Amino acid sequence: MRAVKTRHRDDENHHEGANRESRSTEASPPGAAAPPIRLVLVEPRTIHGAGVRELLDREDDFDVVASVRSVDETAGMEGAAAPDVFVVDVDLPDPTAVEATRALKRRAPDAALVTMGRDSGDESMFRAVQAGATAHVADDDGPAELVEAIRRVADGQDPLVEAVAERPAVAQRVAEAYRQLAVRGTVRSERTTTISPRQLEILRLVARGMSNDEIAGHLEISRQTVKNHLTAAMRILGARRRGQAVAAAMRAGWLSIR
Repeated sequence: MRAVKTRHRDDENHHEGANRESRSTEASPPGAAAPPIRLVLVEPRTIHGAGVRELLDREDDFDVVASVRSVDETAGMEGAAAPDVFVVDVDLPDPTAVEATRALKRRAPDAALVTMGRDSGDESMFRAVQAGATAHVADDDGPAELVEAIRRVADGQDPLVEAVAERPAVAQRVAEAYRQLAVRGTVRSERTTTISPRQLEILRLVARGMSNDEIAGHLEISRQTVKNHLTAAMRILGARRRGQAVAAAMRAGWLSIR
């Protein structure tokens, strides 16, 4: 099990209800502590849930604001009342559970979603994408994996996109599911606006885990140019984060990870 290192977050004030693409917007006074990551735990298994809650409570940068037994109990946790991250134990093979989790994501689109499930096989990974998850942690993963996943999604990253990119079979299923939605006319037409080859090239590098600075160096362009391309791509794809833009491009069949 890999060791967990506390991620040093920018010392900036967090505004409730603001877009959580970044968890901060203004610099805090020198020495001020970063605000904790606000979590809601959804865990139907009482004994298992007690263990997960104890694990999360041990982390100084986590604040578990609520612990409930079902997604239905999260009603009202949206807008300014939404946490930074929902941690949801979901029975991924159950379509009803997946739909309930997807509905939660629709109600609180700016909150990140970490699903916990039985395993991390291809089927579970695909179901996690369907549920709207930003990261997925299996029951047989260690506590470090869950803690790290929460910190990463709170920081605006999308670990699930990276995981899917490493599994061609899952990526193909995601793309095919999106195409079927498009055929049925349930995909917003503006999302099919042409995206440029340069934007796709940058999204492909994002999917490989490169930062904006690394992409700028790799392509020999400025960091601002990278940011401009990403902003345009996210607008076309209806995404709030870099990782979400990658996922949307994959679903549309525009992006394949080689």
